[in-house]
Amino acid sequence: MDQYGNDVQVSIDDSFYVPSVNDISGGVGGVGGGADQVGGAAAAPAATRFSTLHPIAVFFHCFFKVLAILAYLLLGIFFDDFVTVFILVILLSVFDFWVTKNVTGRLLVGLRWWNEVREDGTNEWIFESLEGKRQVVKVELLVFWGALLLNPVIWVVLGIVCILKININWIIVVIIVIALSLINLFGYIKCATEARKRLKMMAQEAANGYIKETVKDAASSYMKDAASSMVSGIFSSPKQ
Repeated sequence: MDQYGNDVQVSIDDSFYVPSVNDISGGVGGVGGGADQVGGAAAAPAATRFSTLHPIAVFFHCFFKVLAILAYLLLGIFFDDFVTVFILVILLSVFDFWVTKNVTGRLLVGLRWWNEVREDGTNEWIFESLEGKRQVVKVELLVFWGALLLNPVIWVVLGIVCILKININWIIVVIIVIALSLINLFGYIKCATEARKRLKMMAQEAANGYIKETVKDAASSYMKDAASSMVSGIFSSPKQ
């Protein structure tokens, strides 16, 4: 049972793989240089070291995050209507949540996750990665994870400022935005972690299978050589 009283089960599509968490800070995450084919899309041109295959996705991955922060910091100066600023900041954060969860994660790092509520009321977390079907660029990888990690940190700092100023109204805004940011962050980290575990199990199974086949082939070859030597010894003429 998880902390919300629901059974959480992890389901990972067998045809997908998620980059290692270490790849978040180290470079391109465990993906081949194959064609960028998501849902049958045509192959994308190769990117150079500092270029991106999906500039629009990179832009909007950061756009709504930055705009929500600027709206929170600046609109309060020009508008004395808390409700208007509240609605605008929340809407921008919701747009960012949707874009990050459904678009930029898939395009920039080849990850996708979602949560389904089953008929018995339990939650099923589903994680996918498009390894072997698309190319992940280092710049896009760093932008995706950097923005995803930095956004809740900034809002936590803003929340601390609200607490020090005892500004209850703005604390509510900050809590909602932090919750949306952390849900996406948790989903993608969980996705990478669970799929990495599955990859490790698959690699171990493959290694065990290879060792068994190698031993089997070696034993078979040895038996054939031994049998051949015995036959040749039986039918060979004795030395004079």
